[in-house]
Amino acid sequence: MKTLDDVQDDNYIPEYANSDELENWIFNNLSEGSKILEFGSGTGTIELAEKYNVTSVEDNEEWLYLAHDSTYIYAPLVNDWYDWQALDILKNETFDLILIDGPSDLTRRTGVFDWFQANPKVFSNAILMIDDNAMESTIELPALFKDAGWEQIHQGLSAPIIEKQNFSQLEPHFGVYVQNHECPECGEEFNRSDDMIECCANL
Repeated sequence: MKTLDDVQDDNYIPEYANSDELENWIFNNLSEGSKILEFGSGTGTIELAEKYNVTSVEDNEEWLYLAHDSTYIYAPLVNDWYDWQALDILKNETFDLILIDGPSDLTRRTGVFDWFQANPKVFSNAILMIDDNAMESTIELPALFKDAGWEQIHQGLSAPIIEKQNFSQLEPHFGVYVQNHECPECGEEFNRSDDMIECCANL
């Protein structure tokens, strides 16, 4: 079975793994057995896969199959983001939480927004979590989702908008967002599309 010792990645920085605060937010707010889609995998995937049904999108073959209980999708980078063709298997799926923590090059993460616009169903029931959301190279991404109607409900440790070269001093900043779906019959709003559809279905 694969272990961290088998991973040959010169760019691996242990301090850049999922923070305890990020994982604790998930553990405290997401029921065990829920479905998680993560863009970018790592050591944090191991802990998540122990409690949840995790699908991991990964472009670096060294990190594939590290978490034995996760389902991995190998998606090499094409045009600065994950290969859309490799992600076709997801377009009819829905998830309870989507974690954006990849690609490792922070400047490439905005590519997920284009994929969201083309595949809104995948996001329709999900809480959205954007890791590293307060850095100069990533602040555009949460702004795009907010403009598309997503509302931020939590900020994990507000961090200065600055790129830090000393990774040992990185603060675990991440944002959590929800999408509001309004029932066309009564006007009540829901964060999950399925809950909105069921709202007045039996009237």
